[in-house]
Amino acid sequence: MPRTNPSQLDMFGDSDLEVKPTPPNPTSDARPLPLIVADKWGFALQHHDIDGVMYYAAIDWVGGMTGNPSNARVAYSKLNKIAENELLLSKQQLKYVAADGKKYQVDFLTDKGLYRISQDMRVTKKSLAIGEIKRYLADAGAFADLARRDPEAAARAFAKTSDQRKYAELKAQGFTDFEADQWLDVRAKERASTVAIRATWQARGASGKDYAILTNRVTEVATGRTATEHKRDLQVSNSREGLSAGENALIHVVSSISDILHKSRNSFGLPELSTDIGDTEAMFNRDEIERQFAKRRPRLTDGK
Repeated sequence: MPRTNPSQLDMFGDSDLEVKPTPPNPTSDARPLPLIVADKWGFALQHHDIDGVMYYAAIDWVGGMTGNPSNARVAYSKLNKIAENELLLSKQQLKYVAADGKKYQVDFLTDKGLYRISQDMRVTKKSLAIGEIKRYLADAGAFADLARRDPEAAARAFAKTSDQRKYAELKAQGFTDFEADQWLDVRAKERASTVAIRATWQARGASGKDYAILTNRVTEVATGRTATEHKRDLQVSNSREGLSAGENALIHVVSSISDILHKSRNSFGLPELSTDIGDTEAMFNRDEIERQFAKRRPRLTDGK
């Protein structure tokens, strides 16, 4: 059962008062999902709004989920090592105010970062709340949370914190200014369509491992290999690493068309959603799209 903790800032505070959470109702509460969870399970969650992107104190989240705030720093340190690469772009060192009023710089994560570390948290007899909160997050469509509140913001939020870093990375890899700009522009569109289609999948019966299966299917149709094969072949931890602008464009096309098919066919459940994704392959020429993205058109005007 969820536990009520009067103050997460009191790293030794705890309470035996139990609160039964109501079922998630995304349409009636516009707050970010992490704040809803913190409220329902009775723990404080310090947060900052930076240019429209919300960041949450990682130790507050871990302490609240485990019901053991005094051990939150140690527990988070272990989780951070497991998912270090995936959390990199979600993480910011920001001001944290402790119970004694002292201020520290600690890790704050976006909502996606919180959900990522939650996946690695194990349920024990002493921390049953972990399982309850994870089920609650799944029922509430945690990974589609930003899309439910503001679909356009979903495409912008991650880009704000990663574009400059990624641009520098692409330049270091030998990309020209044009190629780096093209890659970032296409990747932003692909992210937006991915967020949107995950929300559609959630609304049409997807759950648990279904998201990974459907994502693999989209990547396979778009690039000729699954996300799992891509990570293995390129020896990367993220299935989107190493993709060209053309491949990102194809993922965007497949996601967008599949989303339309899901709704027009009123598809529901993994088999129907997967079939829709496969049917998009007849609508494009993968090799031709890659070829066109590699071309450079000569200027047809003097630029004025």
